[in-house]
Amino acid sequence: MIPGIRTNYNGRTYRSRLEARWAAMFDLLRWRFEYEPFDLNGYIPDFILPTSGGEIIVEVKPYTRLEQFDRGKILRAMRGTPWAGHEILLLGATLPRTSDDSAAIGWLGEHGYDPADEDGYWFQCAAFEDNDFCAEHGQYRRRLTGYYDGSPAIGDASALERVWRAAGDAVQWRPGR
Repeated sequence: MIPGIRTNYNGRTYRSRLEARWAAMFDLLRWRFEYEPFDLNGYIPDFILPTSGGEIIVEVKPYTRLEQFDRGKILRAMRGTPWAGHEILLLGATLPRTSDDSAAIGWLGEHGYDPADEDGYWFQCAAFEDNDFCAEHGQYRRRLTGYYDGSPAIGDASALERVWRAAGDAVQWRPGR
C-alpha cells in the first residue's frame, strides 16, 4: 500500500490526506467525531462517530470497493473488548452508490445479521439522506439521530458529491501551506 501523506487540517495532523478529507467532510456535515480515540488489539480506529445509539467505529482506506477492506482485521481487534458488537463504518477514496443509485457515504457493518460469519457482521452500503445515514437494506434507522420512519434513505447523490468535493478542496495541497 502507498503510504499516506500527513496532512494538517483544522489544527490537527492526520496520517493521510484521505483521513483529513473525511474530517473535513464530517465538519461540513456538522457531524461530531473523534480522531484515533483509542487502541484496540493491534488496531487504532481512524474515527469514532458518537450517535444516538452509541458510537460507530470508522475505518478509512484508499479503496473504492467493499471487498478491498480487511474487515477481518477490524473484527479480530474488536473481539474480547468492550467494542465487540459495535457498528463499523468503512469509508473509502470515493463515494459509493446504493443498488438503486442513491447517495451512499460508505459501507456500514451491523452486528447480528449473519449467523454463517463467526463475528456475525453484515456489511452493506451506508445510504445517505437528510445529513444522516442508515443501512441500505433491512434496518433503516438513521444512525446519527436515531430517526426511524420505516423507509430506506434515498438521498441526492449530486448534493453529497458537492460536499465531498468541498472537503477535498479544504485539504488540497497548496504551495507554502
